[in-house]
Amino acid sequence: MSTGMGSVDVFEHQIEKSAARGPRAVSPYFVPGVMRDGAAALISMRYGLMGPSYSLASACATGTHSIATSALMIEAGDADVMVAGGAEAATRLNTVAGFGNARALGRAGPGGDPTKVCRPFDKGRSGFVMGEGAGVLVLEAEEHARARGATILAYVAGFGMTTDAQHLTRPHTEGLGLSLAIERALARAAI
Repeated sequence: MSTGMGSVDVFEHQIEKSAARGPRAVSPYFVPGVMRDGAAALISMRYGLMGPSYSLASACATGTHSIATSALMIEAGDADVMVAGGAEAATRLNTVAGFGNARALGRAGPGGDPTKVCRPFDKGRSGFVMGEGAGVLVLEAEEHARARGATILAYVAGFGMTTDAQHLTRPHTEGLGLSLAIERALARAAI
Protein backbone atom coordinates (compact mmCIF):
# COMPACT_ATOMS: atom_id res chain seq x y z
CA MET A 1 0.00 0.00 0.00
CA SER A 2 1.76 3.10 -1.21
CA THR A 3 1.56 6.86 -1.43
CA GLY A 4 3.55 9.34 -3.45
CA MET A 5 3.52 12.19 -0.93
CA GLY A 6 2.08 10.85 2.27
CA SER A 7 0.23 12.76 4.96
CA VAL A 8 0.96 16.33 3.95
CA ASP A 9 -1.91 17.65 6.09
CA VAL A 10 -0.60 15.92 9.24
CA PHE A 11 2.91 17.22 8.54
CA GLU A 12 1.74 20.82 8.00
CA HIS A 13 -0.56 20.75 11.04
CA GLN A 14 2.21 19.55 13.37
CA ILE A 15 4.66 22.15 12.00
CA GLU A 16 2.05 24.84 12.70
CA LYS A 17 1.54 23.53 16.27
CA SER A 18 5.29 23.54 16.89
CA ALA A 19 5.68 27.07 15.54
CA ALA A 20 2.78 28.38 17.62
CA ARG A 21 3.30 26.50 20.92
CA GLY A 22 6.79 25.01 20.76
CA PRO A 23 8.11 21.51 20.05
CA ARG A 24 6.39 19.96 23.10
CA ALA A 25 3.04 20.53 21.32
CA VAL A 26 3.97 18.08 18.54
CA SER A 27 2.00 14.85 18.76
CA PRO A 28 3.86 11.68 19.71
CA TYR A 29 2.06 10.15 16.71
CA PHE A 30 3.61 12.70 14.34
CA VAL A 31 6.35 10.45 12.96
CA PRO A 32 4.16 7.34 12.53
CA GLY A 33 1.47 9.59 11.07
CA VAL A 34 3.67 10.89 8.25
CA MET A 35 5.64 7.74 7.46
CA ARG A 36 4.80 6.69 3.92
CA ASP A 37 4.42 3.06 4.96
CA GLY A 38 1.84 3.92 7.64
CA ALA A 39 -1.14 2.61 5.65
CA ALA A 40 0.68 -0.65 4.88
CA ALA A 41 1.53 -1.07 8.56
CA LEU A 42 -2.03 -0.36 9.70
CA ILE A 43 -3.51 -2.79 7.16
CA SER A 44 -1.10 -5.54 8.22
CA MET A 45 -1.87 -4.97 11.92
CA ARG A 46 -5.64 -4.80 11.40
CA TYR A 47 -5.78 -8.07 9.46
CA GLY A 48 -2.80 -9.90 10.95
CA LEU A 49 -0.97 -10.00 7.62
CA MET A 50 2.63 -10.95 8.25
CA GLY A 51 4.08 -11.00 4.73
CA PRO A 52 5.96 -8.20 2.99
CA SER A 53 4.67 -4.80 4.13
CA TYR A 54 6.10 -1.58 2.76
CA SER A 55 5.38 1.44 0.62
CA LEU A 56 6.73 2.55 -2.73
CA ALA A 57 6.89 6.14 -3.93
CA SER A 58 6.96 6.86 -7.65
CA ALA A 59 4.79 9.95 -8.06
CA CYS A 60 1.61 9.35 -10.06
CA ALA A 61 2.59 5.73 -10.79
CA THR A 62 2.87 4.76 -7.11
CA GLY A 63 -0.32 2.68 -6.85
CA THR A 64 0.27 0.95 -10.17
CA HIS A 65 3.86 0.17 -9.22
CA SER A 66 2.56 -1.34 -5.97
CA ILE A 67 0.28 -3.65 -7.95
CA ALA A 68 3.07 -4.67 -10.33
CA THR A 69 5.53 -5.25 -7.47
CA SER A 70 2.96 -7.32 -5.57
CA ALA A 71 2.32 -9.41 -8.70
CA LEU A 72 6.08 -9.97 -8.99
CA MET A 73 6.26 -11.09 -5.34
CA ILE A 74 3.45 -13.58 -5.89
CA GLU A 75 5.08 -14.77 -9.12
CA ALA A 76 8.40 -15.24 -7.27
CA GLY A 77 6.69 -17.29 -4.54
CA ASP A 78 7.36 -14.74 -1.79
CA ALA A 79 3.63 -14.42 -1.05
CA ASP A 80 0.34 -16.11 -1.94
CA VAL A 81 -1.82 -13.01 -1.36
CA MET A 82 -0.95 -9.30 -1.44
CA VAL A 83 -2.97 -6.18 -0.64
CA ALA A 84 -1.80 -3.72 -3.28
CA GLY A 85 -2.67 -0.17 -4.21
CA GLY A 86 -2.19 3.46 -3.49
CA ALA A 87 -3.75 6.40 -1.71
CA GLU A 88 -3.15 10.13 -1.91
CA ALA A 89 -4.62 13.14 -0.13
CA ALA A 90 -2.09 15.89 -0.75
CA THR A 91 -4.25 18.72 -2.04
CA ARG A 92 -2.94 21.30 0.39
CA LEU A 93 -2.05 24.91 -0.35
CA ASN A 94 1.70 24.28 -0.53
CA THR A 95 1.53 21.16 -2.71
CA VAL A 96 -0.91 22.78 -5.13
CA ALA A 97 1.28 25.92 -5.18
CA GLY A 98 4.39 23.82 -5.79
CA PHE A 99 2.88 21.96 -8.73
CA GLY A 100 1.37 25.19 -10.03
CA ASN A 101 4.68 27.05 -9.81
CA ALA A 102 6.35 24.15 -11.62
CA ARG A 103 3.73 24.69 -14.35
CA ALA A 104 2.65 21.06 -14.02
CA LEU A 105 -1.06 21.74 -13.37
CA GLY A 106 -3.59 21.85 -16.17
CA ARG A 107 -5.07 25.13 -17.21
CA ALA A 108 -8.52 25.94 -18.57
CA GLY A 109 -9.50 23.94 -21.61
CA PRO A 110 -10.40 25.10 -25.11
CA GLY A 111 -12.12 28.46 -25.08
CA GLY A 112 -11.17 28.98 -21.43
CA ASP A 113 -13.60 26.28 -20.24
CA PRO A 114 -12.50 25.16 -16.73
CA THR A 115 -14.55 21.95 -17.04
CA LYS A 116 -12.22 20.82 -19.85
CA VAL A 117 -8.96 21.03 -17.86
CA CYS A 118 -8.68 17.28 -17.32
CA ARG A 119 -7.81 15.76 -20.70
CA PRO A 120 -4.76 13.53 -20.15
CA PHE A 121 -4.66 11.94 -23.61
CA ASP A 122 -5.51 15.08 -25.58
CA LYS A 123 -2.79 16.46 -27.83
CA GLY A 124 -3.58 19.92 -26.44
CA ARG A 125 -3.41 18.98 -22.76
CA SER A 126 -1.73 21.50 -20.50
CA GLY A 127 -0.92 19.50 -17.35
CA PHE A 128 -2.63 17.39 -14.73
CA VAL A 129 -5.46 18.01 -12.27
CA MET A 130 -4.76 17.26 -8.61
CA GLY A 131 -7.19 15.08 -6.75
CA GLU A 132 -7.50 12.74 -3.80
CA GLY A 133 -8.40 9.10 -3.71
CA ALA A 134 -7.38 5.52 -3.15
CA GLY A 135 -7.52 2.24 -5.00
CA VAL A 136 -6.71 -1.18 -3.59
CA LEU A 137 -6.71 -4.69 -5.02
CA VAL A 138 -6.23 -8.01 -3.33
CA LEU A 139 -3.94 -10.05 -5.58
CA GLU A 140 -3.69 -13.79 -5.14
CA ALA A 141 -1.79 -16.64 -6.74
CA GLU A 142 -4.19 -18.50 -9.04
CA GLU A 143 -3.55 -21.87 -7.36
CA HIS A 144 -4.21 -20.32 -3.93
CA ALA A 145 -7.47 -18.74 -5.12
CA ARG A 146 -8.68 -21.98 -6.72
CA ALA A 147 -7.78 -24.01 -3.61
CA ARG A 148 -10.05 -21.85 -1.46
CA GLY A 149 -12.85 -21.80 -4.06
CA ALA A 150 -12.57 -18.08 -4.84
CA THR A 151 -14.27 -16.54 -7.85
CA ILE A 152 -11.46 -15.16 -10.00
CA LEU A 153 -12.46 -11.70 -11.20
CA ALA A 154 -9.40 -10.72 -13.24
CA TYR A 155 -5.80 -11.55 -14.03
CA VAL A 156 -2.71 -9.33 -14.01
CA ALA A 157 -1.60 -10.28 -17.50
CA GLY A 158 1.25 -7.85 -17.95
CA PHE A 159 2.82 -4.59 -16.90
CA GLY A 160 5.82 -2.50 -17.79
CA MET A 161 7.70 -0.12 -15.55
CA THR A 162 9.93 2.55 -17.09
CA THR A 163 11.18 6.08 -16.56
CA ASP A 164 11.24 8.90 -19.08
CA ALA A 165 14.71 9.95 -17.85
CA GLN A 166 14.21 13.45 -19.23
CA HIS A 167 12.29 15.87 -16.99
CA LEU A 168 10.76 15.88 -13.49
CA THR A 169 7.26 16.96 -14.48
CA ARG A 170 6.98 16.64 -18.27
CA PRO A 171 6.81 13.34 -20.15
CA HIS A 172 9.31 12.53 -22.88
CA THR A 173 8.43 14.60 -25.94
CA GLU A 174 8.40 11.51 -28.17
CA GLY A 175 6.69 9.28 -25.61
CA LEU A 176 9.68 6.92 -25.38
CA GLY A 177 9.11 5.92 -21.74
CA LEU A 178 5.43 5.28 -22.40
CA SER A 179 6.06 3.21 -25.52
CA LEU A 180 8.74 1.16 -23.73
CA ALA A 181 6.33 0.51 -20.82
CA ILE A 182 3.65 -0.65 -23.26
CA GLU A 183 6.12 -2.89 -25.10
CA ARG A 184 7.22 -4.45 -21.80
CA ALA A 185 3.61 -4.98 -20.70
CA LEU A 186 2.72 -6.67 -23.97
CA ALA A 187 5.85 -8.84 -23.84
CA ARG A 188 5.15 -9.91 -20.25
CA ALA A 189 1.57 -10.74 -21.22
CA ALA A 190 2.83 -12.61 -24.32
CA ILE A 191 0.50 -10.58 -26.52
